[in-house]
Amino acid sequence: MEDQTFNGKPSIVLNHRPFFSIIIACYNSAPYLGELLQSIVEQHMQDDLEVILSDDCSTESYDEVVNHYNKTLSIKRVQTDYNFAPGNTRQKGISVVSGKWLVFADHDDKFIPNTLSTVREKIIESQEPYYVICDFKEQDPETGKTLRYYSRPNGWCHGKFFNVDNLWNKFNVRFEKDLRSHEDIYICSIMNCIMNYLGRQPLYLDFPCYIWNKRNNSLSKSMYENAKENQKVTFFEHFFDDYLHSTADVYISEYQHNRISYSFALENVIEVIAYSYFYLMGFMFHNPSYLKRNETLCRKLLLNAKEVFGISNKDIYNILSTNDAEIFTQIQKSAEIGAGPYIPCMTLKEYLTTYGKG
Repeated sequence: MEDQTFNGKPSIVLNHRPFFSIIIACYNSAPYLGELLQSIVEQHMQDDLEVILSDDCSTESYDEVVNHYNKTLSIKRVQTDYNFAPGNTRQKGISVVSGKWLVFADHDDKFIPNTLSTVREKIIESQEPYYVICDFKEQDPETGKTLRYYSRPNGWCHGKFFNVDNLWNKFNVRFEKDLRSHEDIYICSIMNCIMNYLGRQPLYLDFPCYIWNKRNNSLSKSMYENAKENQKVTFFEHFFDDYLHSTADVYISEYQHNRISYSFALENVIEVIAYSYFYLMGFMFHNPSYLKRNETLCRKLLLNAKEVFGISNKDIYNILSTNDAEIFTQIQKSAEIGAGPYIPCMTLKEYLTTYGKG
C-alpha cells in the first residue's frame, strides 16, 4: 500500500511549472519547521514555488506542523531509505523536483520576507542561466541579533540558487552518497568547477535572503566520541577528512579529468592547504590530545598537491605570501570561524617542512 505521507505528491497542484523548488532536509523537525514554512509563506509567491520536505527517517512526527501549511503551500513529502546524512536526504528531495531553480534550506533556519521574489526578478532581468548566489546572515535565534554577515559566501548551500535544467541536470550534479558531513561544501566545490569549465561567474546578488540560525544543539556544535583514542572532539575535528574530500580532492580530481584549468585547480588547492594549516593549529591548541590522524591527512594533502601540480614547499609559501600575504590573512580570519582563536604552535614554513616531505 502506498505511503500517503511520503508519496511525493503535492498538497496543492500548481497549474504551471514553479519557479523555485525549496528542498528542506528534515529530521524530527517539529520544534523549528513552522518558523521556516511561515517565512516561505511570507515570500508571497506561493503560486510560483513548491516546498519539498525530505525526511531522514525521523523518529518523531511533525505532521501537525506540516498539516497547518498544506493548504497554503504546495508541499511534497519524501523519505530516505535509511537514516544517515543530510546529503542523502537532500538528494532524495531532488527526485521529485518540478521547479526551474533549486533552493536548499535547513529545517531550523528561515528566509527573509519578500526576498525570493526579488531573486526571481533579478534572474529574469539578467537572463542568468546557471547559478545565483545571495548573501546570508548568521543569527542568534533567541535574541534575533545578527552574529555574522556572509557576503558572496562560497562554502555553504545557504542563499544559493541552482538552475535545474541548465546546471543541475545537464552536469549530473549529485550529493555524494553517504558523505557524513560537509555535503554542502562538496556541492559548492563541484559548482565552482562547473562554472570554471563554462568560463562564467555566478550571478552575485549583494543582499541577504536567508537567515542561518546558530543553535548550540546543532550537529556542527556537537562533540563526538572517538572510541579509539577515548576522547571527545569537535564536529570539525572529527570530520576533517570529509572537509578535505569535499574541497581539495574535488579540485584535484576535476583537474586530472581535464575539466578545469591548472591555474584554477592550483589556486583552490593552495587555499585548502592554508585552511588546513590554520585548522590543524586550532585543533592542537584547543585539544592537547588532538586526533593525530588529521596530521596524516595534512601530510597526504601536501604531498599529493606537490605531485599533481609539480610544485614545492617554497612555491606554496611564495603563493601564500604574495601581496603582503593578503590571501593568507583573509583565510586566517575565515578559518577562525571553524577553528576558533588560537596561538599557532608552528609557523607556515615549519608546517610545510614538517608535513610536506615524503
